[in-house]
Formats: sequence, structure tokens, C-alpha cells
Amino acid sequence: MNFSIRYFLSYFLLLIFPLLGGAGVGLAQDKKNQPEEDYVVTNGIRYEDRVYTPNIKSILLHGTGFILAPPQIDLDGGEQLEFSFDDLDGDNKYYWYTLIHCDALWKPSDLMPQEYLTNFMEEQITNFSFSSGTMQKYTHYTWIFPSNNIKINKTGNYILKVYLDGNKDKLVLTKRFMVYSNKVTVTGNVHQ
Repeated sequence: MNFSIRYFLSYFLLLIFPLLGGAGVGLAQDKKNQPEEDYVVTNGIRYEDRVYTPNIKSILLHGTGFILAPPQIDLDGGEQLEFSFDDLDGDNKYYWYTLIHCDALWKPSDLMPQEYLTNFMEEQITNFSFSSGTMQKYTHYTWIFPSNNIKINKTGNYILKVYLDGNKDKLVLTKRFMVYSNKVTVTGNVHQ
């Protein structure tokens, strides 16, 4: 008897549910119509970690020598950041990068690039390698900065802006990092 009641209820619900408009189906359709924040953004620069083209994957920005190091460098310490990404198109492209100085809220500051960068304002990423022995062809790009061509001379928040063919309107990705300066040394002594 218990089995027949469950059997009857399941068929009853299957017949009645569509007539009621599918109580939960409308919610699922509403979620489909809502704009969803995408990993890939194509309309203008955002001052955050963003990818603007779907063929770019495996983006890393870290201190040189240790992949888990945070993306921050000491201005006077001679430290550098290593930046890398994969292009799944698997061909050679001409990627360029520049740095944008930001305020504490990660909005562009009022400084001109000549005020916070020395030498050049942009540089081409020329260090790349093609995949081999993989199912998915890709090109791995890697770069270490600040370099002799682009040097940073102000502390603060920065956006690394990567673009294609030297055209700053052809955005590829943006990545945040910080530059600090040690002004105070803190030491501690324990006495009993």
C-alpha cells in the first residue's frame, strides 16, 4: 500500500506540476535572464584582475623565485615581479604592457606616467615559448619587471595592463600589484 501511494503521488505531481506553471522553473529562467559577471570582460578597462579575451589562461604574477610570493615589491630593494600567461591560440602575437598608478581604492591616480615610470612608458613582451607534446596548443609568455626599460619610481597600487599589437584599446588583461617602501624597521626584545 505504501508503494502504491508513492507511485500515485509521483504521477499526480508530474501531471499537476506543469499546470501550475512549474513553480521552480520560473526562478531558473529568471536567473538565466539576469546579467552574470563574466570572467572575460570586453567593454572597457576595469581596475582589477581581469581577462578581456577568452584565449588567455593561467595568469600568474608573483615575486621572482617563489611562485606563491604575493605580487608586491620593495621600491628600494631591487625586487622584481614575474608575470606569465598562456595564449590558447598557440601562435605568436605581439603583446605589450604598461603600468597604471592607482590610489588606495584602485582607481587611476592623477599622476602622469612620466611621474611614476622612468625610461619607457610601455614595453613589448618578447619572451615566449610554444607548447610541445600537449593536446591543446598554446604559447606561454613570461616577463620579469621592473626592467632596464621600465622602472618604477613611486610607491603605491599599480595595474599591469597587457594589450595587443601596441594598441592600448585592444585589452588582453589587467592585474593588480603593489610597490612599497620600508621606512621603519621594527625589532623586538623579550625580557623576563
